[in-house]
Amino acid sequence: MYFNDLYDREKRNAIDINTVYDHYKKTNLYIIPYFVEERGDIKLSQLTTKDIEDFYTYMRKRPNSNNSKESLSEKTIHNTSTTLNAILNFLVSDKKIEINPAKEARNKPNPKKKKKELQYFKKNEAIYALKCIDNFADIRLKTFMNIIFSLGCRSEEVTGLRWCDIDFDEAEVNYYVAITSNVPKSFLKSDKRVREKELKTPNSYRTNFLSDKALRLLKNYYEFQKACGFDIKDTDYIFKSWDGESVADPHKLSEYWRKFKKQYNIKNVDLHRIRHTVANILE
Repeated sequence: MYFNDLYDREKRNAIDINTVYDHYKKTNLYIIPYFVEERGDIKLSQLTTKDIEDFYTYMRKRPNSNNSKESLSEKTIHNTSTTLNAILNFLVSDKKIEINPAKEARNKPNPKKKKKELQYFKKNEAIYALKCIDNFADIRLKTFMNIIFSLGCRSEEVTGLRWCDIDFDEAEVNYYVAITSNVPKSFLKSDKRVREKELKTPNSYRTNFLSDKALRLLKNYYEFQKACGFDIKDTDYIFKSWDGESVADPHKLSEYWRKFKKQYNIKNVDLHRIRHTVANILE
């Protein structure tokens, strides 16, 4: 019932499919194994706060999938409790249970808030990375990375660009959609793992100004695709798979960037953190 509701909300664009999949993973990894397989005698109407507390205890004894010698982190338990709470609150609103028994649990997960050191390029590191990109990357990666480095935009936004979104005369780029690929095909029950989605926030629908270098690379990439025999339409995505049949998978582009960094000893900064690099250099 809960997931039927989530799917309905996703169809109305009220929730992203990645969020649905995140709840789905946590439910199948932790919630069902305990409440159905370990404690199959519990009836929903008889669920108590003690049962929820026992679940948190069970979670703290489970081994970490990345390191069997360690137990699950409080953050993982906290994230799972968020899903469990969402399910129980849904059941209260649907009048299947009277109260949410998780609200009064005394041993709720409490992840320690650590100051996370963000990895980003310092100016000299960014210059080195760009030199490697310009000298050794193929034309698709070179164009893709130079747009990100010059504009500080999200990789999903760049992947979602079409040729009609570029104004070559005014050196402008407009963002209308993003491309995502986090959810497995098996969950989507289709072959369209790579798909369009709305931009992250209302302010994400914007115009940026392209540098001379980024503009030149885009023109070169356009001519490269024509030389390869592709019939390019204005509505075509700029960054496509190498066979030209579909839009490039942003997950594969990220993986390609990881391999490239390792090959040329570039600091391990992921695509999203380049936004922090641009912000810091501009500041």
